[in-house]
Amino acid sequence: MARRTEILNYLVDRLSTISTSNGFLTNVSAVHRPYKYLDDINDFPTITLGGTPKEDLVEIGDGQIIRAMRQSIRAYVMSDDDSLIDSENLAHDIETVVESFAKNAANLAVHSAQVMDVGTDEGLFSPYGIADVGVEITYEED
Repeated sequence: MARRTEILNYLVDRLSTISTSNGFLTNVSAVHRPYKYLDDINDFPTITLGGTPKEDLVEIGDGQIIRAMRQSIRAYVMSDDDSLIDSENLAHDIETVVESFAKNAANLAVHSAQVMDVGTDEGLFSPYGIADVGVEITYEED
């Protein structure tokens, strides 16, 4: 299995741990690796990875190549109270997972993982809420 696939599968696994019993603000119902549209979602909150990640290659010397993979993550919530607050809370939980991802994925040669951008629908889809989080993961290929 390609390193990129292993990293994305592990990211899905780590995102699946989002629950209040693990110290997060949200209880996630499902995490999907393939992208899902809002009308494909039945259980909320749900996290889905965007399409194919984009990658840049950087040669750092002696033939060693570091890859920088950019992946989008979309989260859907549904709330009768305040979908904007719920989507912001879920975005915060995703950020927390990404911030610790590199430490947890050292066995996959991940050097760093960082959030590049965060956005929500600002309550426009109420009672649904959407959060988009862009992440960049740098790693070494075998």
